[in-house]
Amino acid sequence: MSNTDSVTTPRIEHLVKQVRLVTRISVELSSVVDTEDVYSVLISGLISPLGLGYSRAILFEVSSGGDELVGKFSIGFRSIEEREELREELGAENAFLEKRRADLMALAERDDKAADELRTLELGSQWVTVFQRLGTDSPESSTVERLRYLFEEEDTPSPLFPLFVRARTIQGPRIFDLQKEAIRVPAELADILPHQFALVPIRTKRGLRALIFLDKHLTREPLTPDDAESLDWFATQGALALQNSELIRDLEKTYEELKAVDQLKSNFLSVISHELRTPLTAISGFVELILNGKVGDVTETHRSLLTRVAKNTGHLSNMVTDLIEIAEIKAEGISDVHLIAVDPLETLFSTLPKLEFRRRDKRIEIEPHFEGTVPNILCDVQALERIYFHLLDNAVKFSPTHDHVVVEFERQSDHTLAISITDHGEGIPPDKMQQIFEEFYQVDNSLTRSHEGLGLGLAVTRILVQATRGEIRVSSGMGQGSRFTLIYPVATCSR
Repeated sequence: MSNTDSVTTPRIEHLVKQVRLVTRISVELSSVVDTEDVYSVLISGLISPLGLGYSRAILFEVSSGGDELVGKFSIGFRSIEEREELREELGAENAFLEKRRADLMALAERDDKAADELRTLELGSQWVTVFQRLGTDSPESSTVERLRYLFEEEDTPSPLFPLFVRARTIQGPRIFDLQKEAIRVPAELADILPHQFALVPIRTKRGLRALIFLDKHLTREPLTPDDAESLDWFATQGALALQNSELIRDLEKTYEELKAVDQLKSNFLSVISHELRTPLTAISGFVELILNGKVGDVTETHRSLLTRVAKNTGHLSNMVTDLIEIAEIKAEGISDVHLIAVDPLETLFSTLPKLEFRRRDKRIEIEPHFEGTVPNILCDVQALERIYFHLLDNAVKFSPTHDHVVVEFERQSDHTLAISITDHGEGIPPDKMQQIFEEFYQVDNSLTRSHEGLGLGLAVTRILVQATRGEIRVSSGMGQGSRFTLIYPVATCSR
């Protein structure tokens, strides 16, 4: 072996060991999302013989306001004997896992489960068990959990200022030697820290998040620039993990806030809708009594005006029904769907009278087209009526006056029936095809739009179609109208 080889081999082995260490810590940090878990992984990795192997570590969390330190964790070995005991324990466990790894390597090429387990072992970091063993037994734990310090302003005389204000300003790991530097340490920490210790700040985009103090007091080894270099990448990994934790926590908070807002919206819609329905029912009933001559003679002028009142009351009543329907669905879901054999043609004819006002006003004809017998489908009668109503109401609304809407029934196979509703209106822009099923969405949302409505019909339709295990498709061309197609399974038995 040449001199070059004898010098290079230890260096290569050291680099390989470092790469494995970085991998273990990185993988373990990537597997946790809670801030407390991130802290436990960080502090365990610093102490473990399979990690960076320091004697003790103390972690302080910096408050969200950046002006307070709170003691979180302190772990370490009481003696060299204790450290060696754990080293032997972890060594035995590691030897077992290495043997298992060798066995799995022999099986991995032909056994997918073995290959998966092998990958888990290769990336796993057994050293995290250090925290579980030492986290509550360390003599410093009870002391550190009580420590709470304020970052002091520079002109405020305080024994905390010399250490903690400097800690707030340093950007990377720093080694301190109390015998060489005139730094005053708080009494509680002075009883714990030796004369030489390292301070590792963990920073995210939000600023300083944690401070970690660590030492090598058991081995009496000095802290060196190599330690500072290792702690630098360690701090980077910790910062990334904390940043991910912050993002996830923010997303969870935002999600909960959106859920609360959505619930408030549903409650508001439900209350308002029910409050509107009662007077609307009374208005509709009284108008009908007057139009039918139950309270006296009605002139043609009065009849014309009352007919408009009845028409708009019916339209408003339909919108209130949509509001109640969407509010109840959002609050409680759909629980009363009963899938039975339903005659889709009969259900269509029972729905048409509900569209009479709008259809007659625009002189739109609704034309069913079918050949032969229309088979029953597996659906819910009330749900299918609501689906028909919303799709036909939409088709009539967007059709030009004196036009027609076609309802086609076509058996696609022995198992499915397609029901298509086609209008000859203005069509839907290609980039809006999916948005039309969103709540309160209008293709034209301007205040001067020519078509009234809340934009709930298609949202309710999609929910009902999904609840009845059907499928809805849409095709459209600008200026060529729109075609909505329902796909339902053919019922295997009659009603």
